[in-house]
Amino acid sequence: MSLSWGVRFSYAVGHVLNDLCASVWFTYTLVFFKFGVNVPTTLAGTVVLVGQLADGLATPLVGYFSDRSHRDHSRPPYSPDQYERLSDGHQANSEDNVTVLQQHCGWRFLTWCPQGRKAWHFGGSLLVIFSFPLLFGSPVGSMNASTWAKMIYYLPVVTLFQASWFVSYEI
Repeated sequence: MSLSWGVRFSYAVGHVLNDLCASVWFTYTLVFFKFGVNVPTTLAGTVVLVGQLADGLATPLVGYFSDRSHRDHSRPPYSPDQYERLSDGHQANSEDNVTVLQQHCGWRFLTWCPQGRKAWHFGGSLLVIFSFPLLFGSPVGSMNASTWAKMIYYLPVVTLFQASWFVSYEI
């Protein structure tokens, strides 16, 4: 079975975000926290350690829940003719495996909405896109903030980035 060039290009482009974020994370993070954010070396290492711990905790949890969300891929993707219009204007699907949220989104949303593990990958990618600039950008008014105030900001951002990076990378 041969893949078209468009499909091959899509697969290649889809992984670029992960590789760019990973290379910046593993090579630049300690330097950024030490010299860019001006936190002591031990706290910079603590930030990286918390990120790695978040990654380690997210791995089995995301694996378990993504396995449980796997759907039957033997059926074709959703199409507009699978839906009927309800009296309130929403779309309803006659198939049993469609969730309430999907029933109320309408068929236009469902034609591109990822399902199963693709939904996990899509959500993880969106969180990486959201959290990466927060990680390497300075919060407004943080130039004169205390070290602990900076840590209170960066620890949840690092945790979100590491957990979402794993979801978009491994799923």
